[in-house]
Amino acid sequence: MQIPGRQMVREQLARTPLSRARLGIRRRDLVDRVIASDPGLTHLRLGIKVATCIASTLLLQWLLAIALGQPPVLAMLLGAVVAMLLSSGVRENTRRRTILTALPGLPAALIGASLATLTAPWHTAELVLFVGVSFLVVWVRRFGGAWVSYGMLCWQSFFFILFLDPPVRELPDILLVITASVAWVSLLLCTVLYEDPASRLLSTVNAFRARCRSAIAELISVLDAADDEHPSNPARRLRSQLVQLGEIALLIDGQLSEARTLPEGVSPTRVRQWVIDLEIATDDLLRGVTAPAVEGLQVSESQELRRMLESLGWAEYDLAASEVAALLDGERPAALQRVGRAADRLLRLSQEWRSGEVLTAGTDDAAEDLEDYESVVTLRAGRLPGTAQLAEEALADRLAERAGGPRSLRRRASDAILALPLTTRQAIQAALAAALAILVGHLISPQRYYWAVIAAFISFTNAATASETLRRSIARVLGTTAGLVIAVALANVTAGNVPLAFAVLLGALALAWYFFSFSYAGMVLMITVALGQLYGLLRTFSDEFLVLRLEETIAGAVIGAVVGLAVLPTSTLDTVRTARRTLLNTAADLLDGAAGVLRTGDDDPGLLTSAIRLDDAARQLEALAESLVHARFFGSRRQGLRHRVAVIGSIAATCRKIAVTAAHEPADTGDDARSTGAHEQLAQICELLATDCRRLAGAEHLINAEDGGSDLGDRVGDLLELVHYPEQARPAGPVSPVGLQLGRLADALSLLSPRGR
Repeated sequence: MQIPGRQMVREQLARTPLSRARLGIRRRDLVDRVIASDPGLTHLRLGIKVATCIASTLLLQWLLAIALGQPPVLAMLLGAVVAMLLSSGVRENTRRRTILTALPGLPAALIGASLATLTAPWHTAELVLFVGVSFLVVWVRRFGGAWVSYGMLCWQSFFFILFLDPPVRELPDILLVITASVAWVSLLLCTVLYEDPASRLLSTVNAFRARCRSAIAELISVLDAADDEHPSNPARRLRSQLVQLGEIALLIDGQLSEARTLPEGVSPTRVRQWVIDLEIATDDLLRGVTAPAVEGLQVSESQELRRMLESLGWAEYDLAASEVAALLDGERPAALQRVGRAADRLLRLSQEWRSGEVLTAGTDDAAEDLEDYESVVTLRAGRLPGTAQLAEEALADRLAERAGGPRSLRRRASDAILALPLTTRQAIQAALAAALAILVGHLISPQRYYWAVIAAFISFTNAATASETLRRSIARVLGTTAGLVIAVALANVTAGNVPLAFAVLLGALALAWYFFSFSYAGMVLMITVALGQLYGLLRTFSDEFLVLRLEETIAGAVIGAVVGLAVLPTSTLDTVRTARRTLLNTAADLLDGAAGVLRTGDDDPGLLTSAIRLDDAARQLEALAESLVHARFFGSRRQGLRHRVAVIGSIAATCRKIAVTAAHEPADTGDDARSTGAHEQLAQICELLATDCRRLAGAEHLINAEDGGSDLGDRVGDLLELVHYPEQARPAGPVSPVGLQLGRLADALSLLSPRGR
């Protein structure tokens, strides 16, 4: 898309010297992007928290070793590992819950260390037991998120005892080290590192607003790039902004259900409504500015539109308000007025937050509202959940599809394997991968085989499908390779300088956990850099040593990938289909709810819940589609998949708008009879679209519909033209707001078709 005169504006700006005010605006734009990239400063706080716990635990164990007259290396290394895992896995809203969550980590670590130490004299038995522990610590993940941390504490304690190989007589000292580390980290998490949930929510909302402004700044960049000879994909860039905006909305929604997050008397439903409204207004603004009708604007109108976007995107709210008011003038083109209405809603919603209206105590029913509040996502350590639940549902769906038919012995065995829970399948995979890594690792180096073991085992952490396991294995090799290059370069800088080496080590660990949630390769890179400094401090650093680590890592990563793909794999394609089916069925339920609201006029909080659930389903679908490895290397399949994911994401966004606009549809008449007239006709259209959503959800495969493949859009368009509005309730445009969204939804659904239709 190209706005006439935009190139002239750009050239004029390029000739204008950068004033202090303009530099300040650029700085604010950069700050917005940084804040939006880390909602609630979750990544930064995690990195600082882990580094603080590790550093203080190292000091504690050093002092404890001196007091007991013991060598400090074992105590410091084991204590640091316990501190790292416990501090990264525990994040609760109250100090009491923090203690209750952290303390079970103590017996988990004690069990792992004790088993490894007691079986050390019999090395083969120790390795066999280690394989069994690898199975068990993955299997217990079925009991909830905290058990992931407990399992890793047990496994890593066993692993490091295997690595350090202390004599059995040191077991009491080892148990003391673990106990002291758990107690110390628990104390830190309840005191200096305690995160106030209310402050965390405010930080997340600030990131949400910053992401809205960043989306507008990206919109300006997209408009400018339209003049370039080879512009990047603008639709994908803007869609990426909306996806990230939806992720922050889900974080807020998850936090709203937690205790002590909101001030007393504030309704979480009110905050949820505000979040959804702001998300919709941002979407409307982006769609309005990139609409084809904007291309026909005059040069002066294009300049006016750009000035408004700059003021809005750079938080110059007073200036933006006056510019928006000018766009809403009745004499302006319809395209400008449409953009002006979306911008006006953004300004109004921003003012509601800045004035404190959103967090103002409401009715006496707020406490009851909090109890009845239904959170769509359950955060784990402050983070959004992965795709494990969808993968579990995909396995159940596949088993249900196989029901019936002849029940041969082979078929019963196949069904029994398919019926295995996801955690059991992953436990078998992890144990087998660990066993193979031990064997292959010993062939490479009998002393350093454990590097292959950890590379293979970690492939199955935070990965629910075969493609996710493969991607983690690839990321581990890439991260290790890049990390070794940096480690070699830094070794020459920090050699002989112990304070500097410790500073680099702790800084690398902080960055590793900063990357934890969004870049596994970055995390592995930083851990490799930290290990390089550790080996330097232990005087075992050498180029050959690091090359051996790379060889073992590659072997372990390959083993993890092969096992994940060949042994009890969870199909990513099946999981994608389940995610798509979940989204479309949720959309159908929302449309049925909207039909009920249109008929009765009663508020339905379930519509907002469904809208947030659609956001979560869209996020999961996006993540799963991105993890498909084959789609990343085969162009036609990749483009087709991207198109379908984009269409389904558009369906979710449109349904979200229907949920909000249905309740604001003007009444048909002056009496209470809403079951006749326009609202009944709109409700019937909602039900028609719900039926089509369920039809697509029930399809095994979807393809991009060919031209003329579906007449749903035309049928709904004809029905909307027949909607009869009484004179006093007639909408300003050709159709009402909810009718407009229903038409857009029908057009989006028409772009998809079941394969073989």
